[in-house]
Amino acid sequence: MFAPAAGWNGMNTVFITIRGGAVSNHFMDLVKGWGSQCISMASGQEHDTVTAAVQNATHSALISFGLCLQKIGYDAEMAAQVSTPPHRALIGIIQRMANINEPDTYWDIQTDNPNSEQTWEKLEEAVAEVHSAVKSRDRFEKFPSPFSAQESERAARTANDTHRPSATRRPGFAPGGLLSSACFLHVFLLMRTALISRV
Repeated sequence: MFAPAAGWNGMNTVFITIRGGAVSNHFMDLVKGWGSQCISMASGQEHDTVTAAVQNATHSALISFGLCLQKIGYDAEMAAQVSTPPHRALIGIIQRMANINEPDTYWDIQTDNPNSEQTWEKLEEAVAEVHSAVKSRDRFEKFPSPFSAQESERAARTANDTHRPSATRRPGFAPGGLLSSACFLHVFLLMRTALISRV
């Protein structure tokens, strides 16, 4: 559940047991010893369903967000002076992706998951739905959220409980920090190259 360059420590590893046994258990113990949390899933189908949300939808939104900023002439230095908590959070995640510098990993996630195309379709539908509401001045009763208030609180609590310790962060990653213009463009040029070259 992570790019190889990120290392094992503090990361999640999904196991799908085919036969089990001593060798399988020993390998799981090795992975745990490297600092990774092992999560068992019943099948590859379950893995693909869960990771369509955890990886495909997440990365799709981040890549699209970054390309949008690039297209509208994003000024990282000026943005740093007026940035908001949500913006700093997203830029911080993009900075982490840039530090890891493995565009092939993000490409493989988008192309190898059989649920990827459906995830992209739903992301496009969601963006179009919000855009349509804005254009028509049809304000939603509440800001659209995939969670109820109770689910949002539980999701936030879970995220806080599993937050990576600072020791596992890649060098150069400042949580909530803003990318320099050069670093910001670097990650998306890498990712765009990986995407375009394989189409």
